[in-house]
Amino acid sequence: MGSTTIKRKRAKQSRISELLSGVEDENMYSHLPGLKHNFTDRVILMFWVIMGMAWFNIILLPKLIRYLWLLYRNRNHPTWNIRYSDRRERNYLDIYQPKNVDDGRSHPVVIFCHGGGWDSGDKWHYVALADALNHKGILCVLIQYTLYPQGTIDVMIEDVHAALTWTKNNISKHGGDVKRMYFMGHSAGAHLGALTIMKQAVFPELFKDKVHLEGFIGLSGPYDLREYYIYEHKRGVEHLSPMKPTMRGLENLQPNSPTFWAKHIRHNSPKPARRNQAEGKKVEPICPHLKCKFWLMHGNRDLTVPHECSVQFAKELETLGLPVQYIEYDKRAHSDILFDFMDKQWDSPPVQDTLNIVTKGYTPRFQQP
Repeated sequence: MGSTTIKRKRAKQSRISELLSGVEDENMYSHLPGLKHNFTDRVILMFWVIMGMAWFNIILLPKLIRYLWLLYRNRNHPTWNIRYSDRRERNYLDIYQPKNVDDGRSHPVVIFCHGGGWDSGDKWHYVALADALNHKGILCVLIQYTLYPQGTIDVMIEDVHAALTWTKNNISKHGGDVKRMYFMGHSAGAHLGALTIMKQAVFPELFKDKVHLEGFIGLSGPYDLREYYIYEHKRGVEHLSPMKPTMRGLENLQPNSPTFWAKHIRHNSPKPARRNQAEGKKVEPICPHLKCKFWLMHGNRDLTVPHECSVQFAKELETLGLPVQYIEYDKRAHSDILFDFMDKQWDSPPVQDTLNIVTKGYTPRFQQP
């Protein structure tokens, strides 16, 4: 490297140091086009700062205030922080009952499992979701589970199954209908719920208490972790994600994928391939221990978990003779379906679909995605 090049590099470093130290020299900026801050640049930067603050104050702040108010209003709720198991620290759930819970009727139940990338999230974050469901006569159970690094996938599955078992055994005492229990999960919560259902079907001997769910409602879930890891790798975030250590390594991504177990059931079943639901013919499911209905909901603008995860899982479930429906929503990102509920947007398609499923007993109908 020549002396001239070294001098230029030192000069540039010196100018950057002066810039970072707050020295205002317009002549210096002219020699550093990449670091130049002219009047127009400052106006544009200020504009985006103001827009960001306005977006927070106009859009997010009112939501946050309302959610905190709901949390404060229910601070002494008698059915909060119920232990569904004594095995681990986070084994708690909350029950939110409709106002007419004492009318003598049994109400449909939605058991909601939060997301958060397997290492974050809490049940109280979704008090607005429970409040919205209560407005429509639905009893809501918010569950939480052990997070990584305190636990890995097997511990999480045990927690979710324990919460389902407790709900099955006790929800009738709180006005819930045990025959109309629906599991709803978002993102990692959808993955955990689907994996629990699939593993209970494949390994019934490992689950002492069998839990029958009327339906599974998955919101933006990653059901094929190997494909999801490839997607994260393309985005350059695979090392930031806790997915790999939560699943105990890359070699365990497939065994902890609901889509993998659907394929396993199909490949190891002595029964022939089933007929298409779209033909309107009644089909006997391949797996006798898997009788749940599935609705897989996803937004087509989800950049966190691609909607192809739900598409492929729906296709595999359809081959098993299960009632399944994939529903794609336009202009919805990863958490928008949840926000529609939490904001009580009753005319929102995902909200209307979910209410029809839970309150009217709609049956899923497979449509080729």
